[in-house]
Formats: sequence, structure tokens, C-alpha cells
Amino acid sequence: MAEKQAMLESFIEHNPYSLQIFDEEGRPLRSNKAHTKLFGASPLPDRIAFDEDTSIPEEVKAAIQQEWSNNRDSYRVFNDTAACKTDELIELNRLWKKGEIVRLPCFWYTQPYPIVSDALKPVCISTTGFSVKDSRGVIVNYVNMFEDITARVEAEEALRNAHQELTKAHDDLRSAYEGVEQKVVERTAELASANEKLTEANNKLQAEITERTRLQAELERQNTELEGFSHTVSHDLRNNLLVMQRLMERGNMAQQDRQKTQELLLNNTAHLQEFVE
Repeated sequence: MAEKQAMLESFIEHNPYSLQIFDEEGRPLRSNKAHTKLFGASPLPDRIAFDEDTSIPEEVKAAIQQEWSNNRDSYRVFNDTAACKTDELIELNRLWKKGEIVRLPCFWYTQPYPIVSDALKPVCISTTGFSVKDSRGVIVNYVNMFEDITARVEAEEALRNAHQELTKAHDDLRSAYEGVEQKVVERTAELASANEKLTEANNKLQAEITERTRLQAELERQNTELEGFSHTVSHDLRNNLLVMQRLMERGNMAQQDRQKTQELLLNNTAHLQEFVE
């Protein structure tokens, strides 16, 4: 029995979680070292381990013991005004008193006595309440177990902030993408309109080129015909003029030859007149 009691004492005192133990009426019985370290002040009637803990300054020990002396007779955990501020806390206390395991809302706490240099830094504490029953199922003790979850809460807060920043960055990126997409749509429409105008101008230019090519071909054809016509005109004129020149170069001619020559000149003149017309 003594060995079991020693094991229980060792479990309580060296437990990394802050433990506060109450009797069946809710009066504080004891707390472990972790509880004193966490809160800096707590009811601690078992002064042996407390007094031997050299990490706690003597003035802090005195303040803690004074607080214990002032509250040990009148304090009941189920009547603690700090633990009964809301309907939710009152209901949780009622369930705890009935013997159920309850998890109380987390709260922030600052030590009233600076045990270490950073002791006045606020810490976030998670609380679990449960009961201890004897072999007959009768509640003989209530236990409050506290855990410093500051690091976890700060990490969760940092994660939430990072998530918010990431969400904002994502929203900004999406807005920027939508803006770029809108500009792309507008620019595409502008390019399509410009391309349509360019196609229209190109078609018009091609039509003009085709028409000019046709006109050039027609001009070349007409030039060819004109050259042929000029060649024919010059040839016929030259021949007729040459004949007329030869006839006019004749000297004294008999009356019969003169008459014949005049007829030839008249014929050539008529031919030239017809050709000119």
C-alpha cells in the first residue's frame, strides 16, 4: 500500500501537466510542481515538496502560502466565481461535479508572481476536469488538469494568418488574371477588327492590281495593234508616195502617156484619200 501511495505521489508530483486536486466537497487538497510553475500561486497544503523546490523564490513561496491560508477554509472550486461567469461554465461545472469528464474553454493567464524572467508573459491554458472514484463508484476527489497550449495557439494563429495571406494573394492573383484575361479579350477583339480591315484593304488592293494588270494587258494589246496599224499605214503611204514620185519624175511624155500618168496619179490620190478616211 505504501509503495502504491509513493507511486501515486511520484505520478502527481512529476506529471508534466499541471494538476490541482480537490476533495469530494471541492476544497483544494494539493497541487503539483507543474501547477505552481504554471500559475505562480496555488493552494499547496503539502509544504514538503513545495519548500524543497529551490527554483521558486522565497518571497513567491510566502505569497503563495499566504493565499492558501486565506482561502483554504472557504474556497470551493464549484463556487468559484471565475469558473461560473457564463451559463456554459455553470453547466460544465455541474457536469464535472456529477463525475463527468469536461473540457473547459481555454483562457489566457498571466502569473501574478514572476517565478522566472519571462513569467509575466501571458499563456493560453487548456483545462480538463475529471473525478476520482473509489471501488464503490463514489467520488472521493476532483482533479483539474491544466496544459499550457500557448505555443500551439500561437502556431495556429500564425497558420491562420498565413492562410489569410495566402487566400488574399490567391484572390489578388485571380483578380490580376481576370484583368489580364479581359485585356486579352479586348486586345483580341482589336486585333480581329484590325485584321478584318487589313483583309478588306488587301482585297481591295488585289482587285486594283488585277484591274491594273488587265488594263496593262489591254494597253499592250492596243499598242501592238497600233504598231501594226502604223506599220501598215507607213507601208501603204510610202508605196503610194513612191509611185506618185516616180510618175511625177517623168519628163516629156506623149499625150497618151501624159493622160495615163494623170489617171494613175488620180487613182493614187483617191486611194490615199480613201486610206486616210
